[in-house]
Amino acid sequence: MDGTLIDSTPGVLKAWDTFGAEYKLSNPAAVAHATLGRRLYDTLKEYCGIVAEDLIQAEIDRFENEVILGGPTPLPGAIDLVAKLMSNPSSNSRWTIVTSASDKYAPRALERSGIPVPLAGIITSNDVSEGKPHPAPYLAGAVLCAVDPKRCMCGFYRE
Repeated sequence: MDGTLIDSTPGVLKAWDTFGAEYKLSNPAAVAHATLGRRLYDTLKEYCGIVAEDLIQAEIDRFENEVILGGPTPLPGAIDLVAKLMSNPSSNSRWTIVTSASDKYAPRALERSGIPVPLAGIITSNDVSEGKPHPAPYLAGAVLCAVDPKRCMCGFYRE
């Protein structure tokens, strides 16, 4: 989602600056770069040392709210692409978004960017026990769309 359909870089960098100061991270920008595409659940545990489940969930919400305030925006061509997918009756329920974002953040970021949620729904970090690049999220997306995983195409961005 982020890097393929939307850009939330300003909000992500601001959130990592905030968390960097609070959790004594020496280079929050490097953490943001190193964790691009990974589940926030995993990165907050690794970089901030959060282990308590209730605290990690609260910190995910706080981090993602800061990213939303940073204003995710659509990448060039994303709105047109999604409109074409949704207007084609043969494909409108056979595509989804597989994201490392949470089930709270992903729909809000898409809405803020002017991109509708696919008719099939989306796969978020809450739907799988292992995040990308593990195949579990992608396989869940194929199941959601009732498509053989061998017939799927993935878009992935990483700097």
